[in-house]
Amino acid sequence: MEGDSPCFLHTMQNGLNGGPLDHPGWGGWGGRYTLLDLTRQSMHYVDTTDFVVGKDNKTWASNHASIWRWRQAFQDEMSARVQWSILGGNSSGAGSHPPVVSVNGSCGSKPLEIEVQPGQVVILDASGTYDPDGNVTGKNELQFKWFHYWEITTLQGNRGEVPQLNFTLSGDRVNGSIASTTLPIAELACAAPPGLWQPEGVQEICQQYHVILEVTGSGVPPIRRYKRVILKVQPPPATQVKNRKRDEL
Repeated sequence: MEGDSPCFLHTMQNGLNGGPLDHPGWGGWGGRYTLLDLTRQSMHYVDTTDFVVGKDNKTWASNHASIWRWRQAFQDEMSARVQWSILGGNSSGAGSHPPVVSVNGSCGSKPLEIEVQPGQVVILDASGTYDPDGNVTGKNELQFKWFHYWEITTLQGNRGEVPQLNFTLSGDRVNGSIASTTLPIAELACAAPPGLWQPEGVQEICQQYHVILEVTGSGVPPIRRYKRVILKVQPPPATQVKNRKRDEL
């Protein structure tokens, strides 16, 4: 709960934090942070706000939520590691083990970055994910949870600033190992400099969407691993973007 935990939890190679250690704004078990000094002279970061549904089914917006949204996951991880110390280590075959997550053939802690077009249908396939504990429990019941971490993209915590991605799930695993989503159209996903949309010769600035896959293993206590997918929207041709004021978004 104290300040040391966020510092330590950011080093966990769980698929959320592994790789983007130089991106505190991407969020993970240690919380999410934003640069206070935009000149980047001091590189001083402060905690920022996430919008998270609590156990009371209410949505809470706070700088604490960026950590407690992961509380069950990192406390289960701690419990599993304590069991390793009793049972002889995580390589002995005893205890709970982390699932191995693969999305579109990409494994490991490094985020998967995909260049996409406005309005494109994107399919994310995690059917190659496997459960080391499946042979022990006989269940092999991995649970898949896909969500759009939209707060990373927004600048001022305005929920209407970033379109919400919705997912259609399929696959033969619990909650769907395959997810598809349709990206927003160019008028919502890309913004030109102040003024009118896409003046001649002006390059647009398009949003990037962070999709998080959380996979829960079948061991007891369950261990969770993640895959971060960054959908990087590419600017469309000028002829495809309507002449629309930026403030109308």
